[in-house]
Amino acid sequence: MKKNIFLNIFLFAILILAGCNQKSANINMEPLPNKPAPVVAPTNIRAEELTSDLNDDILAQNALKNFFTNLNAKNYAKAINYIKLLDKNTQETLSDGNKLEESWENYESFSLLANKSDRAKLLEDYCSRWDTCLKAKIIASKKISEAEYQITVRFAFDNGRPYKGDYNYPVKKINGLWYVTRGPLYHP
Repeated sequence: MKKNIFLNIFLFAILILAGCNQKSANINMEPLPNKPAPVVAPTNIRAEELTSDLNDDILAQNALKNFFTNLNAKNYAKAINYIKLLDKNTQETLSDGNKLEESWENYESFSLLANKSDRAKLLEDYCSRWDTCLKAKIIASKKISEAEYQITVRFAFDNGRPYKGDYNYPVKKINGLWYVTRGPLYHP
């Protein structure tokens, strides 16, 4: 019995060694040419909205979670993809009937930036100035309409110490995508 096991292991090792010493005709071992990556056109579609089996409540919560997670991680360029506020080029009532209540002007008024049109930089300035980009935990979600959820959030500092109270954030479906329509907290 032990002789058969030894023989099987010996034959297996020979087969492996024989295979390692031969080049396969199907594998090209030469390095790939140094070609630039193809250019891909940017889209306005976020990955979570491509998944049709997710319901609106989960999509709305994901938008809010992605917004605050990116703010807290200082990924302002990513966070900006999940917020929609009024600006000089946006009407209060959008073409799909949604209303925006909060304006970028609120955040511009707190900023010392010369160029206040860069929304990611504006968020960065606001968050660093007021320490408002806290970790967020979703406590509850309430459907207001087919295109709006009110999501209750509890904030905590990076050290885990909770920030006072729970806060309601509106998340609205605008042109098929879910956006947070209220910016980060203000606390001096």
